[in-house]
Amino acid sequence: MNVFIYVRVSTKEQLEGYSIDEQKERLKVYAKSKDFNVLNTYVDGGHSGATLDRPALQKMLDNISKTDAVLVYRLDRLSRSQKDTLHLIEDVFLKNDVEFISLSESFDTSTPFGRASIGILSVFAQLEREQIAERMTTGRVARAKDGYYHGGHYAPTGYDYTDGELVINEYEAECVRYIFNEYLKGRGYDNIYNSIQSKFPGVIQDRSTVSKILKRPLYKGYVTFEGKTYKGRHKPIVDDKTFDAVQKINSKRSSRFRSNTLYLLSGLLYCGHCNARLAGHAGKKLKNGNQLRYYVCYSRKGYPKNMTTQPNCDKKFERKEDLEQKIINEVKKLKLSDVTVKNDNSDRIKKLEKELDKIDDQLSKAVELYSLGNIPIDIIKNKVDDLNTKKEALEKRIESLMSESDNIKDVVNVIPTLKDIDKWDKEKQQVIIMTLIDRITVYNDRIVIDWMF
Repeated sequence: MNVFIYVRVSTKEQLEGYSIDEQKERLKVYAKSKDFNVLNTYVDGGHSGATLDRPALQKMLDNISKTDAVLVYRLDRLSRSQKDTLHLIEDVFLKNDVEFISLSESFDTSTPFGRASIGILSVFAQLEREQIAERMTTGRVARAKDGYYHGGHYAPTGYDYTDGELVINEYEAECVRYIFNEYLKGRGYDNIYNSIQSKFPGVIQDRSTVSKILKRPLYKGYVTFEGKTYKGRHKPIVDDKTFDAVQKINSKRSSRFRSNTLYLLSGLLYCGHCNARLAGHAGKKLKNGNQLRYYVCYSRKGYPKNMTTQPNCDKKFERKEDLEQKIINEVKKLKLSDVTVKNDNSDRIKKLEKELDKIDDQLSKAVELYSLGNIPIDIIKNKVDDLNTKKEALEKRIESLMSESDNIKDVVNVIPTLKDIDKWDKEKQQVIIMTLIDRITVYNDRIVIDWMF
């Protein structure tokens, strides 16, 4: 009988005793003992059994009609997938009158029992593969929880990968800090990237890397795995405040502006008559080649029903340049007193911190009462749970007020520069306007601005 020998190992299996040479030798001895004529030996070295996309296997299948049988050392050498194993045996081998022989399991596919046995064992081969994958995933999750970076030997910009851990590369880290600081000043991705090429040559090769760096929690000291974030073992390059401030701007830009600098106020505008949004709209072209542009109420522009609030809205079209200039003029009027007088949260934070101290005292007294045995445990537990709930709510409120204060500080730093906003590029204007303004309501006869402070 003519046979093909098929051998497969993965790199890991070569180290564990399933070497190519050993498989080939045993199979040749077996073939000789059975008086088989070996036509060819097909070898896939370093290929997983989870897929059929293996070069030697595909060559063998192309020539399958030329043999009487396929001989392997063990069933899982052919495949670790139940579906693929049964496909090869039933849809390829048997349909071409080719028998399948496994040296270790002594299969004979010419009998119903032999085919049934292969089906059973192929289930276990797939189970083993899935268990290995599960163990590997569990191990990676555990490493992530312990703060280890998971990225092979690839070191992200700003770090070197040394002895399995991330170590700050000071030169690249300066580039990363520059990216964060410049973005907070109102500069866009392209603008920052172009500056980097002269200030930090060779650090970043692609414009998209700027955006990726600004969004990675890695740079404030965290690692991510499968969508979850864990405290990392590595040192952060930027502090939490800087990173979080960038995320706020990114979030607003993605939801409001979608990087559309053509319409500076896109995403901020609402109709004062029907409360629908206003969107950018291109009008007719002029003889000089310029195009008239407007902001138009969704209800007037014929948007889908879910975006239209009043079919008969009479909001007039707003000339883009005129409306944008009006808003820029209002921004230029801002004074430090407009911000600092109305938004100093320090007194409110101090009052809430005193409330926190009171709750901590009450928690201490509750524990003391329990230790003296004066009050039953269930009553103490209910009291402690209630106090902890109040404490958590207070802490969140304090954190929110502190964040607001940080935002106000950022605004305070910006205000002295606003006198030159007319000279800025559109991208920087957009970032600053987004930082300052929450909403603009446009009526036919007036404009109402809701500031962020």
